Amino acid sequence: MEQKKVKIYIPEDFHDKMAVNIGSGRMHLSGPSKSHPMKLDELSLDMTSGMVDLKNLNVDSFHHVGSSGNAQFDYVTAGIASIKMSSGNVEMNHFQGQLSAKLSSGRFKGQIDQLKDSIDVKINSGTVSLDFPENSSFTLNGKVSSGMISCELPLESRTSNGHSISGTYGSGTYKVNVTASSGKVNIY
Repeated sequence: MEQKKVKIYIPEDFHDKMAVNIGSGRMHLSGPSKSHPMKLDELSLDMTSGMVDLKNLNVDSFHHVGSSGNAQFDYVTAGIASIKMSSGNVEMNHFQGQLSAKLSSGRFKGQIDQLKDSIDVKINSGTVSLDFPENSSFTLNGKVSSGMISCELPLESRTSNGHSISGTYGSGTYKVNVTASSGKVNIY
């Protein structure tokens, strides 16, 4: 069976709310460039399975719900970003904004360009990697029930016991919470 491809062009002056609901497949949404991102008030994605690829976006409120698949976000800035996936992989490169991510199983990799708000990542089974810039300022609270957690950053008031790490990086402005029931967490 031949795969169908649908291209939708969004007018440059459209900055309102966008909601996308896809059963399965691949979705690619990109702004013109990282220096001129597409701006939206709200972006809501609901995808049962497949691949989501977002690039060069500036969104006030971003929500992604998926059952399974992969999500790739490059140069996305969000006032509030919420990601919920049952199984799959999420990779965020050059992200800025508040983030809440929940995965039942899979891999979450987040590279933060500028920490502007709190980060909360929860995974039942899998791996979490968070990469922060040197000028970040946060209070870390990380826990794994079964598995391993590590933080390569020099934390003030650091406490760790193999299954949890807490401490302050910089002046501790924002909260970074990372929780895994079973898996591996690395913060650097």
